[in-house]
Amino acid sequence: MSDIDMHAAESSFNVVSEAAVAAAVAELLHVDPQSIDSRTPLSAYGVDSLGAMQLVAALEDRFRCTLPESLLTDYPDVHQLTEALGGAIGSSSDGQKPSSGLRDRLIADSSLADDIAPGSAVRPAAVRRVLLTGATGFLGSALLRTLIDSGLRVVCLVRPQNGGPEARVQSALRTYGLWHATDPSAFEAIAADIELPNFGLTPGLYDELAAATDAVYHAAADVNWVAGYDSLRSANVSATSSLLRFACTNRLKRFHFVSSLSVCMAHDGPAVVTEQTDMLPYADRLPLGYAQSKCVAESLVRTAASRGLPAQIFRPALLAGHSTSGASNVDDLIAALLKGCIQSGAAPDLDWAFDAVPVDTAAEAIAAMSRSCGSQLETFHLRHPRPRHWRECVLWANFFGYRIRLEPYERWLERLEREANGEDHALYLLRGFFTRRLHGRTAPEHYEERVHSRIECRRTRSHERLAGIDYPPLNAERLDSYLADFIRRGFLTPPPAKGVGSHFSSDPIYRYEPLLRRHFGDDGLRLVRADLLGRGSEHSIISEMTSWKRGQHIGLLHYRLSLARGAAIESLEVMAKVKPPDEDALEVAETTAATVDVNLHRLIARFRDRLGVRDSHIRELAIYERHRDDSIGRHLPRCYGTWADDDRQEWGLLLEHLDDMALMDAERSAWTPRFRTSAIDGLSAIHARWLGKESELMAERWIGHVSSTGSIVEMTPLWTALADHAAPVFAAWAGQRFVDTHAALAATAIQWAPALEALPRTLIHNDFNSRNVALRNGPDGPCLVAYDWELAAIGAPQRDLAEFLCFALPDGVDGPVLAESIERHRAMLERHTGVALDRRLWQEGFRSALAYFLVSRLGIYAMINRVRPLAFLPQVVQIWSRLYELTSVNTARRRA
Repeated sequence: MSDIDMHAAESSFNVVSEAAVAAAVAELLHVDPQSIDSRTPLSAYGVDSLGAMQLVAALEDRFRCTLPESLLTDYPDVHQLTEALGGAIGSSSDGQKPSSGLRDRLIADSSLADDIAPGSAVRPAAVRRVLLTGATGFLGSALLRTLIDSGLRVVCLVRPQNGGPEARVQSALRTYGLWHATDPSAFEAIAADIELPNFGLTPGLYDELAAATDAVYHAAADVNWVAGYDSLRSANVSATSSLLRFACTNRLKRFHFVSSLSVCMAHDGPAVVTEQTDMLPYADRLPLGYAQSKCVAESLVRTAASRGLPAQIFRPALLAGHSTSGASNVDDLIAALLKGCIQSGAAPDLDWAFDAVPVDTAAEAIAAMSRSCGSQLETFHLRHPRPRHWRECVLWANFFGYRIRLEPYERWLERLEREANGEDHALYLLRGFFTRRLHGRTAPEHYEERVHSRIECRRTRSHERLAGIDYPPLNAERLDSYLADFIRRGFLTPPPAKGVGSHFSSDPIYRYEPLLRRHFGDDGLRLVRADLLGRGSEHSIISEMTSWKRGQHIGLLHYRLSLARGAAIESLEVMAKVKPPDEDALEVAETTAATVDVNLHRLIARFRDRLGVRDSHIRELAIYERHRDDSIGRHLPRCYGTWADDDRQEWGLLLEHLDDMALMDAERSAWTPRFRTSAIDGLSAIHARWLGKESELMAERWIGHVSSTGSIVEMTPLWTALADHAAPVFAAWAGQRFVDTHAALAATAIQWAPALEALPRTLIHNDFNSRNVALRNGPDGPCLVAYDWELAAIGAPQRDLAEFLCFALPDGVDGPVLAESIERHRAMLERHTGVALDRRLWQEGFRSALAYFLVSRLGIYAMINRVRPLAFLPQVVQIWSRLYELTSVNTARRRA
C-alpha cells in the first residue's frame, strides 16, 4: 500500500501530474502556477511548516486521499511530491505511516549518544553565568528578564537572522514591555544555530563558552500545532542533544529543560500522570508531533541525568500574557483560536480546562526552582492551581463586547471548513490541528478534561510554596488586560460595542469612617488605614462580571481597618459589599444565556424582570436597615452601616468579617444533625417575622417580583428550555429518569404551583444554601447567620428549606430524617408565630418547593455550569432526586 489511498485516483480529476501539484502549490501561495519550478524546494517560495501542513491538506482535498503529515519533509519540491503521490511508499490502512514505524523512530531518537556524559567535568560551586536559548520567544524573553533581575549574567544563543542577535533580543524584550535601560550590560547575544554541531560556532568560541557557563536554560523550541514529528525533530530533539553535549563539556553545567504539559496527554495513557511519570512509552499515542518531540527530548535529558548531569524538566501548561501588563503572545494557538472565533462569531463547545499560567509567573517559577537543582532529576508541572474553563473565556469575550456563541464541535468544524479558507482567517493555517484525527478523535478532543489523564502537581506545589511562587488569579480583570493588549497591538479589532456597564465606581473607603462613627457613637473616630486583604467575588459569575465591568471597587472586599479612637489604634476586619445596579446583573444573565443557547437567551430576555434580580442592588441594603433589631436581624452578620447614592450609582454595606464560626462554607459532610437543626431553627425565626403579613410586606418598595401560580405557569417556556438545556449533563449525573421528571415538572407547573400559595407566605432568603449561611458559636450552641440577601422574595417558607436540605442532607438520606427536618421547620414556625400550619398542606408545599427549585434554580445553575463548572451541582442534583423520591412515597401513602 502507498502513503496515499489511491482508490479515487481513477477519475481524471485525481490524475497526479506535476501540473496538478504545481496548481495546488500556486493556489496556496496565490501565484501563477507557471512561476513554480518543479525542482526548487518549496521552502524557497515561503512555504514554512504551517504552510506545509496547509499544502498537505490541499493535496488531500484535490486528490481525495490521506497523506502523512511529514510529506513535505521527505519530498520538498513539486517533482518529488509528484513521484511520491504517484508511487508506493508504504502506509497503514488509514493512510498514516504505520504506528510501529513512528514508534521505532521515537525510541531510536530517544537514545542519547554514549559520549554525552559528564565524565570528569567539574561542577561549579555557584551559578553566575548562564546560557539561555529561546530569548526572542514569549517565554524565553520573560525568563531572560527574570534571570537578569536575579543577578545572573546571561548569554543568549540567537538564530542568525536579519537585524543581529542583540537587536533581536532587545526587540523581543521591548515587544513584551520587559526592556530596561540597564539591560545591555546584563546580557550578551551570540548568533548561533543550536541544531548544528557546536551551534555553528568556531571551535574556539564554543570552548570558551563551555568553560565560562555554569547552567543552561533551554527554552527554545519550534512550537508548532500542526507539523508532524519528523518536521520538528531537528529543532526540538537534535538541538536538545546538542545542548546536553554542551552541558557536559569542559565543566558540568546545570541543565534546565522547558518541555510541555502536552506530553502528559496521550491517548489511552496512564490514568494519572505525576511528575515522575516517564511518558516515552506512550509517545506514539500523543496527538501532536510537537508533544512527541518534547517527549523524546525529555528522554534525552532523563538519560543525561542518569549519567550524572544535574538536570530539571519543566512542563508548563499554555502560557497566558503578563500578569500585570497583559502583554501576550499573538503567535500562539489560543490567540489564533480566539481571533478565529471572533471572526466566525462561534466557538467550539469543548471541555477544556483553561489553566494557562501568566508568562512572568512561569518564568519566576522556573528561575526560583532551578536554584535547588540537585543530583537527582526533578520534573515540575506548571499548572494554574485555580484553572478556569474554555467556555468561561468565551463568555468573558462576550462581556468584553465580542459576540461569540458556543457551537457543538462537529458543527463548528463544518463552519471552519466553510470559513477558514483564506489567509485572512486566523485559523487558516491551523485547520490541520482541528480536523486531523488520531484514534478516532481530533487533537482538541484529546485535550478535553473527560478524556486525558489526570495530571498531578503535588510535588511541584510543595516546591512552589518553598520558593514563594504565587499564581495570580485567572479572573476577568486579567483576561481584560490580555484582550486590551491584543487590540493595542492591532491583532484584534476593537469590539463593536462594550458589554456590561461603562461607569467605574470610586473607591468606597471614604464612606467607611462616617458609618463607623455612627455605629460606635464616636464622633472622634478616625480611619487611619485600610488594607485590602482579598476579594470574594470570584465564586459568582454575576459578581465577578459586574465587578469587572463596573470597576475593581465592586464586589465583596475584605479589609483590615486601623481605627484611631482617642489615643488607641484599634484593628477591625470588615467585609465591604459594594453592589452593581440590577441592570448590570440582568445583562450578565442575558449574555450568559446568549453564549450557550439562542432560545434560552430569547426567553431569559423575555422574563428578565421575573428572575429575582430586579432591585437586587437596593434590596439587601433595605433588609439590613429594616431588620436591625428583630428576629431577622439576630441572624444577620453585624452591619456597620449602608450607603445608597443613586446619582453616583453606588450602593453598599459594611459588614463584620465572619471568622471563628462553628461552620461556614461547609462541605455536605460537615452538616451534622445538630448543625442542621440549628440552621432550621434559625430559618424558622427568620420566616416568622413576616408570616401572615404578606400585604404589609408587598408594600415595601424593595420587594421585587412576587411570583404567583399564574406567573409561574406563564414562564413554562423558560422552564422547559432550561430543562432541555440541562438534560445531557443531568442525565450523566442522575440518570434518564431524573431528566424525564425534570421535563414533566417544567411543563406542568399548573399542577404543583398552587400548593406554594396554599399557606401564608413570608420573606424568604431565596438563596438559602451552605454557600450563603454560617453557624456562629453562641452561649446556647450554634446560631444561624445568613448573608447574601439580594435575591430575597415573598414566597412559601418551604422554598428555603427545600434548597437548604438539597445542600446539607447526606447521600442516601432516609425518609425519617427528611420528615423530621420538614416537621421541625413547620413546628418551630408555628411556635414562633402562633399561626396554625396544616401539616398535610405543609408537606405538599415542600414537595412543590422542590419542584420549583429544580425548574428555576437548578435549571439556571445548569446554564451557568455550562460555562463555569459548579463543583457542588452534581451532588445537589442527586440529593434533589432522592428527596423528591421520598416525598413521592409519602404522598402516595397519604392518598392511600
